[in-house]
Amino acid sequence: MKVVRRRTDANWVIVGPWKMQPIPKVLCLIETTHSYGRGLLQGIARYSRLHGPWTFYREAPFYIHPRQAIQSRISEIRKVKIDGLIIREPLADQVDELVKLGIPMVLSPNLLDPRIPTITTNAEKIGQLAAEHLLDRGFRHFAYCGFTGMPWSLSRCESFVQALGQRNMKVDSFLASVAKLLSPKEKDQARLGAWLQSLPKPLGLMACNDDMGRAVLETCKIAGIPVPEEIAVVGVDDDELTCEMTDPPLSSVALHSEIAGYDAAGLLDSLMRGEKMDGQIISHDPTHVVTRQSTDVIAVEDQGVAKALVYIRQHYREPIGVEEVANEVNLSRRHLYKKFMETLGHSVHEELRKWRIEQICRLLAESDQSIHQITSSFAFTGIDHISRYFRKEKGMSPQEYRRQFRR
Repeated sequence: MKVVRRRTDANWVIVGPWKMQPIPKVLCLIETTHSYGRGLLQGIARYSRLHGPWTFYREAPFYIHPRQAIQSRISEIRKVKIDGLIIREPLADQVDELVKLGIPMVLSPNLLDPRIPTITTNAEKIGQLAAEHLLDRGFRHFAYCGFTGMPWSLSRCESFVQALGQRNMKVDSFLASVAKLLSPKEKDQARLGAWLQSLPKPLGLMACNDDMGRAVLETCKIAGIPVPEEIAVVGVDDDELTCEMTDPPLSSVALHSEIAGYDAAGLLDSLMRGEKMDGQIISHDPTHVVTRQSTDVIAVEDQGVAKALVYIRQHYREPIGVEEVANEVNLSRRHLYKKFMETLGHSVHEELRKWRIEQICRLLAESDQSIHQITSSFAFTGIDHISRYFRKEKGMSPQEYRRQFRR
């Protein structure tokens, strides 16, 4: 039996002493100013390390020349003679030009074309997570801020409205162009501020992404609207730099774009080996909501329920149950159950379960603690019990969850 060794030499892979195979040239046109794009590139690079190697081409650094339009790069793509292309956010009228190149390609994130494979985020689950996050904090008035002309923004709005509609909750919405809100004139910011002022309070607001969330928080500051006391804001993408630079820091739905990048690279590999481009969809799910100060509030008018929620959040690691919560707020179990159902739409037991699972997910995804350390910090159960408890809720073990969703 002969042992096949692989080594790289310039743009060739040498397989054994007799055969040379060209290394695929892959062009990645993905912006890196946000963590979503950087995550995609990390996933693509990881796939190349494990299944490549590939030679990567990227846009020139900003200090060499200004960012160019895709049309001006078509001739450059032909000159390089690349084998594959992964590109983010081409305009609709640019897709035809890209298709004419006859190069295997994958688009990101949400410009669906039946001819080209596309990376998408699961808008339905994003809207559900944001809605549940705000509902869990007791909000009963809701709003959505998004961008016009962005399919992913409209899809997230629809899922947010649908998730709350199932609870007979209505959502006010405000849509504006990217240019008007991210580089706002005073009149545009004043229009958003007047809309925010007109809404019933306290209000839970979902922004289509973290950039929009930042714009909302800046407008609230100028309009004198307290956050999170009167308006709590949750964004999407969990771009850590954007979220931490807002005042207050922005809560956000976390997306694991590295997994999407890895899967996109796997599909591109198949396309470069001959699989037909047929509008394949790579959909990746959000993981959890990273809670920061912008939603760190309990918006419940009923004092008994509010006190119970505070107690649960302070003692969820301890072996407490419904009886302990009821005793803390000086209410019978039956009376407290009725108040929870009227105010939150679920029981005390359900609130305990949801909050514990949310905190375990957060620790698995964000912390460096071992699973044993995380388990040991929950005094109400052992590691075997908590694994069964977690699997029942998430459909996977804590180990599997961490492998999928850890930063």
